[in-house]
Amino acid sequence: MRLGLLFMIVDSMPHEQLWKEWLDSRKARAWVHAKHPDVVTSPWIRRRLLRTPWTPEWGSIELVHVMMALVRAALAVPSVTHVQFLSETCVPVHKLSDTLSCLQEDTSWLDVMDRPNNGYSALRQFSRVQRPGRVLKCDQWTLLARPHAQRVLDVYDQDPNLTEFRHVQAADEIFVPTALQPQPGVDRVRPVKAVYVDWSVSCKHPREFTHAEGPAALARARALGALFLRKVPDALGAAAWDAWRQCAQAPPAHAARTFSILDPGGPVSDLTDEWVDEASDRLRSTRRTLRMFLPL
Repeated sequence: MRLGLLFMIVDSMPHEQLWKEWLDSRKARAWVHAKHPDVVTSPWIRRRLLRTPWTPEWGSIELVHVMMALVRAALAVPSVTHVQFLSETCVPVHKLSDTLSCLQEDTSWLDVMDRPNNGYSALRQFSRVQRPGRVLKCDQWTLLARPHAQRVLDVYDQDPNLTEFRHVQAADEIFVPTALQPQPGVDRVRPVKAVYVDWSVSCKHPREFTHAEGPAALARARALGALFLRKVPDALGAAAWDAWRQCAQAPPAHAARTFSILDPGGPVSDLTDEWVDEASDRLRSTRRTLRMFLPL
């Protein structure tokens, strides 16, 4: 397996040093799109920079154009088997070797929904798609196997102006699964979010994790089967990340009682009381996706 990491950033990467040490060019490679490429000063980022005509804002259709440009660049390397969308605030949950061991040939990670999850989604996303057929939604931060990434790119190339999605708010959450249209019994789709994002504080803005909260956040991401953790805004070096990872492997010392659930990406993980509701929500979402893609 060889993983392509597709970063969408503003003009810098706070965890650049961590990614430098985590990456191995034989097993994983990074491509970067910067909103303001002329402001980028890091030589490491500039060597991986993909320049496009787009300057995407939050929720804009230009985000889809950027995503497809990154996919095209990654698929130009024949050895890349999977691509993963990431932001500058993302950090890995596992070592690279453990991350690659979670990947399966021709298998994508998509926690897909086929109906709106709130009024905003109904009025500003699902109802605005002008493409016939099923409208699907998932997080922007998906992991796509090469055949699925190519299929999505082919759909984009048929309509590079995205006329069927131009009125959709946050089309980056709609385009990929709707273009892919995974078929039960044909497409291998793992109904798990590859990037853990905590929306418990606000439905508009995900929670940001401080360094003090990092080990617990990493443990939560690991327990839910994620490969990456999003929204760590402050710079994290490889040594500090390794300390997080070591702490995340052990159950919290303050836990009065723990619950064990099966981690889809690895061994049994311990969860404290406060994580149980979140894990239950994720399991319900997984069951919903499985009903979509597994034959009865």
